[in-house]
Amino acid sequence: MHPAAYGLAANSALQLKQPEKSREFIRQQLWVSALPPMDIKSTRYLLIESFLEGKPAAAYQALLKYQQDYGDPDAQQLRRLLKLLLLSGMEKEALTWLPRLQEADPLKSWIRLKAGLMAPEAVLVAAKLSLQKGVIQENWFVIWQAATMLNHAGERLGAREQLLNTQILNAAEQQLINIDTLWVDYSNYAQTQANLIHLLTGDDASWVAQATQWSGSAPLNARAFWAYLSEHAIEPSTRERARSELYLSLLEAHMGTTMLKLAKHPANSQKVEDVTLKHLQVLGTPVQQQEMLLAQAQFAAAQGEFGQAADFALQGTMLREDEALDGLTLQLYAFALDSLNQAGWINEVKFVQVKLAKQRLLQRVPLGATP
Repeated sequence: MHPAAYGLAANSALQLKQPEKSREFIRQQLWVSALPPMDIKSTRYLLIESFLEGKPAAAYQALLKYQQDYGDPDAQQLRRLLKLLLLSGMEKEALTWLPRLQEADPLKSWIRLKAGLMAPEAVLVAAKLSLQKGVIQENWFVIWQAATMLNHAGERLGAREQLLNTQILNAAEQQLINIDTLWVDYSNYAQTQANLIHLLTGDDASWVAQATQWSGSAPLNARAFWAYLSEHAIEPSTRERARSELYLSLLEAHMGTTMLKLAKHPANSQKVEDVTLKHLQVLGTPVQQQEMLLAQAQFAAAQGEFGQAADFALQGTMLREDEALDGLTLQLYAFALDSLNQAGWINEVKFVQVKLAKQRLLQRVPLGATP
């Protein structure tokens, strides 16, 4: 095999989440082939990438060897490794790289928190302030970690909801942040809040009334109650309503991916999922329906179902057609075009581009706007 082919094969295996196969190709490329120095450097870089999924200690050792030979690694790759070390309980190793991070980087607060160099209360405040300047996913991990240390159940639950709103999580993230743990947190938090206001288990009418009251003022509390009722309410109709209210609240909070992960949980039957999603299409506002369709499009794309992803996104673009194009509708158009390209449906791409151009012209949307 040509040396370049080993590199391509290693990259492809890594993209397919096959790190062991990727490392086998890397070994063949390094040991069998006579590579130029720059190619050896890039291959060593790829070796670190292959260890990032599931082998943090090996990734760290590979990084140290890489640093000895070539100096500091790429900043993005270093951040990915440090995050993996923190998720894997290797904060001592991560501490070595603390000076390489910018002061505003949430990973810096996270390392200080886990190493005992910064109080959880201070870290929690700093992460919340950072979120106001722009959402960086690691801030939610910092909030989740600090809230866990402080036993702030509400803060931890809110952070877990936000973290699950990410379409793709690596293996280390999935161990800590998954739908099963979200359901447990919902249930525990709901029961704690119910005890505080002296609600009795089985008094579904009072729980529904309280959840409804909280929907505007305390949506996180409401979602916990709806989640609890969706599993424990006595009447099937109450369980169905609670499930719909939970999903609508998540859509209202722009957490469509979290909503869809809950809907597609293995504990739900396909029939329950279909009925609930169809029910939402009737109950939800057009904006909520767009959020749901975007989440479904992203979920389908993550499974490699690009045709289905485009279909969901295009359904979303057809909602609110009589209104001015806004960021959400343009995002749906962009996702539809990307999915159609991924599916190789070139004629459909042109059709959607023409449709979007006509809509821009009619509504005089600046050409520089997304997409």
